[in-house]
Amino acid sequence: MPAVILHQYARSPFSEKVRLALGLKALDYHAVTIPALPPRPDLMPLTGGYRRTPVLQVGADIYCDTLAILRQLERMHPAPSLYPDGSEAVATALGLWIERASFVPAVGLVRALSNAPPDPAMLKDRHAFFGFDIGKPAMLAQQPLFLQRLAAHIDWLSHMMRNGRHFLLGAGPSAADLAAFHPLWFVRQNGGPCAGALLPGLAPLRGWYDRVEAIGHGNPQALQASDALGVAAGAESAALDEAPLELPGFHLGDEVCVTPDDTGRDPVRGTLLAASRDTIILGRTDPLAGRINLHFPRNGFDVVPLKKGRAP
Repeated sequence: MPAVILHQYARSPFSEKVRLALGLKALDYHAVTIPALPPRPDLMPLTGGYRRTPVLQVGADIYCDTLAILRQLERMHPAPSLYPDGSEAVATALGLWIERASFVPAVGLVRALSNAPPDPAMLKDRHAFFGFDIGKPAMLAQQPLFLQRLAAHIDWLSHMMRNGRHFLLGAGPSAADLAAFHPLWFVRQNGGPCAGALLPGLAPLRGWYDRVEAIGHGNPQALQASDALGVAAGAESAALDEAPLELPGFHLGDEVCVTPDDTGRDPVRGTLLAASRDTIILGRTDPLAGRINLHFPRNGFDVVPLKKGRAP
């Protein structure tokens, strides 16, 4: 059985980022197709309530957020690298800027262009996820702003490619390319024929876009969600290799909540097991999943004490 299990769904842009990372490394892996909307009864025991997509599972270790996922894939399979020529800091920082600048405008534009009948359950769920109404009337009213923001973002990417390079950081693909690609992929996949006409700046990026798309998704094998849950229940978490650098005012063993600082702000409770310069690790025990270690990136997540008297 492949060691890596990816919990994802087809239209998820951040899942596309990880699928491309798996493709770049030409990996065999199991893919669990999860519902686009909660509840996800076989996934929540693994994640402790973390609701963003995708999630990577390696036995009883669960990696939340693509920053943590890509870092783990790089540890397990260093070549070919997601961070060629020692570019991890640059590729990670550039990718974070790109995603924060482009993801919400991309979603807003797709919703503004959508002609699908409204799904009340989806609108309610995504309102809670984003913190604002993503119904077509609301998004159509903001379409000019979404186009302005995406156009500025696309123009920066075009300038980065004007020296003839094939990818953002040079001759080969990196994590930065995957981060830049998936919001544009989401617009092109779901925005219909009007999307390209509204964003003429995409034309100079077509060669780069095609090269990233050609990376592919590796070698996925379908796995049922219940089977992935069984894998976790029958496994033990890997020994911690993160330097246990404590957060100021916290102690290892504290009961804490970890929450994304932008979207999908559902807190995850657990025991603080490690806090390195780039990773937070929580321990949890679930009746269905057993003992689980949850891995989060430091960047983009807030840690707060769960118990009184141990506040930082």
